[in-house]
Amino acid sequence: MRNTDNATYWNGLSEEEIIDRVLAGNAKAFGPLVQAYQDRLFSTIVHLVGCPHEAHDILQDAFVKALTNLSKFNRRSTFYTWIFRIAMNLTFTRQRRPKRFATLEKIADESIDTGQRPESRLAREETVALVRSALRELPDAYRRVLVLREIEELDYETIAEMLQIRVGTVRSRLHRARVKMRDQIIAHDREVPEHAAIPAPHARFPGITRLGTIGPPSLRDSPV
Repeated sequence: MRNTDNATYWNGLSEEEIIDRVLAGNAKAFGPLVQAYQDRLFSTIVHLVGCPHEAHDILQDAFVKALTNLSKFNRRSTFYTWIFRIAMNLTFTRQRRPKRFATLEKIADESIDTGQRPESRLAREETVALVRSALRELPDAYRRVLVLREIEELDYETIAEMLQIRVGTVRSRLHRARVKMRDQIIAHDREVPEHAAIPAPHARFPGITRLGTIGPPSLRDSPV
């Protein structure tokens, strides 16, 4: 069944019409798809790898791979679903390499709203730092499920298909990820500030979604 998404992106063209133009030889027509989805993809990738520069590399590789393999897109899903799978496969491949999470704390610092009152900003910084640290320490299997659920807001069935695991496994990993994050925050080697609220095991973690405010470096001058 073909995707019937009629969203428009460029001069009134639908997603499918843009793809048709690219396949007809107009590579520049691919640009609106990059602009439409790069921020959302970057947010998810950077949560998984922890490094903005590495996330940008993966993002660019994903769009290049999508462009060069566009003829293989069967259109049974949206373009975003297809390129999201490409990006996740590239991300998971990168994660098999030595870990590079040294910049997580820097990312957290950059995500703080400097317009807040000093005491509010301090509370936010402490909460974000605790959540970032806990996210960094999660096993890859738990981090992936948590990010796909919290950032992408994917349903359990989609996450299960994406990771090639059962829905029950998604639920159990998500629960364990939240419990582990909560336990790691509580067990942090410094005292948790009274104003740094600790989410319950079933609750969303505001420090995770906060990272999504950091946009990716522009892909305007990339080969895409």
